[in-house]
Amino acid sequence: MDGSDGGSIAGDSEEFEYDDQDVELRSGEEDEDQMVIEPPEVRKAPYSMMNPGELQTRQSKCIAEASDLLQVTPEEGFVLLRQHGWDLLR
Repeated sequence: MDGSDGGSIAGDSEEFEYDDQDVELRSGEEDEDQMVIEPPEVRKAPYSMMNPGELQTRQSKCIAEASDLLQVTPEEGFVLLRQHGWDLLR
C-alpha cells in the first residue's frame, strides 16, 4: 500500500460509480411503485354511554348469566365478574 487515500481497495471502481445520466426521468408517466394513500378507517368507540337504568339492567343480566354458567349464587357471580373485569370469557 502506498498510503494514499484516493484509490479504492478493489482497484478500478469506475463500473460502480453513480452517474446522473443513467437515471431516466419519466415525466407524465405513473410510477408502478407509487404509494397508495387510503382514507382512514372509521373506528367505533371502545365504550358507550349508558344511563343508570341501562347499566343496572345490563349488570343484572351479566350476573345472572355468570351464575347460571358457573352454577354459583348471584352474589358469587357478582364477585367473580368484578375480579375479572366484567368479562364472561375470562
